[in-house]
Amino acid sequence: MCGLSQATGRGVGWPRMLQASSTPAPFDEPAMPTSAYPARALSFTATGLLATLLLCTGPAGASDKPASAADTGFSAGLSVQPSTTFEKLGLPGYPGATLYVEPGEEGQKASASVGVNLGFFGVQVNAMKLRSSDSAETVAAWYREQLARLGPVLDCSANGPADAPPLADKKADKQVLRCGKDRAKPGAALFKLGHQQAQRVVAIQPLGAGGTKLTLVRVETRGAD
Repeated sequence: MCGLSQATGRGVGWPRMLQASSTPAPFDEPAMPTSAYPARALSFTATGLLATLLLCTGPAGASDKPASAADTGFSAGLSVQPSTTFEKLGLPGYPGATLYVEPGEEGQKASASVGVNLGFFGVQVNAMKLRSSDSAETVAAWYREQLARLGPVLDCSANGPADAPPLADKKADKQVLRCGKDRAKPGAALFKLGHQQAQRVVAIQPLGAGGTKLTLVRVETRGAD
């Protein structure tokens, strides 16, 4: 049975090397109407989709069995693909990083893409988990520099700045990206980029056995005014 995983939670995948991009992939913020749904509801939806991404796309690895939906993807209002790319994430891959597999969770995926289209409302989530032998501090410094080339970076680390105060214009306020309860623990880092309806997230967490876990997420939502 599929479980629930936060963007900075546990996840697993294929233990093979990635061809990490040395330059950030281009990213065009889509023109999306302001959603009538509260940010909390959008966050809940995105979390549920991420759970599907990382836990419900089937086992990794080769198989002699015919290709299934988990291997080829499917679409029926819900679109699920068993992998994603740095281009789709709109984020650079850390040099030398590998897709991350945590012990005991080999049946999960390290990267995937899930989309829900209900006509009046839609969510698209791409996510990837990686591991690097470098320290969390080194990885965080690299991403802080790379993300700054893409736009203003919101630092949601434990010692990051406080969120911006609410705007008087409620419609405009819904577009302001904030950390909220998404704060990294001491020693870890969490960066956000974009706005509430089109955001990219990089979560960096030190591993007890050495090295660093990276979680890259891109969430896009649309909805009626």
